[in-house]
Amino acid sequence: MTDRRLRNTWITWIIAIALLALLPIILGGSYILHLLIISCIWIILAQGLNIILGYTGLLSLGQGGMFGIGAYVSALLAVKLGWSFWITMPLATTATALLGFIIGYPVLRTRGIYFAMVTLGLGVILSEIFNNWIGVTRGPMGIGDIPYPTPINLGFTSIAFDSKITYYYLVLAALILVMVVTYRIAKTTLGRALIAIKEDEVLAGTFGIFPPKFKIIAFTVCSAFSGLAGCLYAHYITFISPESFGVMASIDALVIVVVGSAGMVLGPALGTIILILVPEALRFASEYRMLVYAVILGVVIMYMPQGLGCSIGRLASKIVSGRRVANAYIGTSGSNQNLRGANGS
Repeated sequence: MTDRRLRNTWITWIIAIALLALLPIILGGSYILHLLIISCIWIILAQGLNIILGYTGLLSLGQGGMFGIGAYVSALLAVKLGWSFWITMPLATTATALLGFIIGYPVLRTRGIYFAMVTLGLGVILSEIFNNWIGVTRGPMGIGDIPYPTPINLGFTSIAFDSKITYYYLVLAALILVMVVTYRIAKTTLGRALIAIKEDEVLAGTFGIFPPKFKIIAFTVCSAFSGLAGCLYAHYITFISPESFGVMASIDALVIVVVGSAGMVLGPALGTIILILVPEALRFASEYRMLVYAVILGVVIMYMPQGLGCSIGRLASKIVSGRRVANAYIGTSGSNQNLRGANGS
């Protein structure tokens, strides 16, 4: 990457972060803040699937279960043992990553549709555990009274996270961390190895890439992001039950990634806009809201098969290319006119 492209990338990231930080001030309103918080959590969850699907080409349908593991581990440690959020969050994320690492060895021996079926079964098993292990998870009754994150004492002041605006900035910080990690994975040897495995696993092996190793890393990172999202969700909603972590959560994450463009860092963010924010914006037409939502999804899938992100990227490239051609034409015309003037004189 050239210095100019690197500088432009950093400028883009800084502008995007500044806009996200200013959104609560620009939009305002408790309900808008709620949507922003939920959207950030879903982007974190979908970003994990984006790594395993977009870069490795493996269709995982177990995101909902991993989402629930993070939520239940953090909630149980906070409610049963009284541990602080700042301890339960890294523990829940690590526990989910460790579970993904352990399960990854047998699960990643399968490929294609069989991998999708195995991960779907994993998600169903975890959902049944949440629903039937009543002594621990309280089953359908769920776990309530989950505390908000404990305040941070900065010496001169303290920051409490019992309001939506402060919790938004907490979730935004977690989202930025996840996006930076994803971006670094995409731009390093790990990302290139995952893409090579996606294109042709056998050919990648002939070039010294050990597919099982890289797939397990991707599955572990995917699980860690899911656990982090679950932890943030539990301490925001303050109540969790098995219904939130079923197969539909996995399907929703898949739709977000596919619609947004699998394999793009910003893909889950675009997909979340379509899946969460657009239906809420259409709430005024409650009778036709889901119909309009289905039409939007159908149009994206039929006319943008690679996702919204790729289509926007191609459109931007055409605009930039058109400007370059126009500038080159203007420059050539000007040079020709100067040349004719010089010859005439």
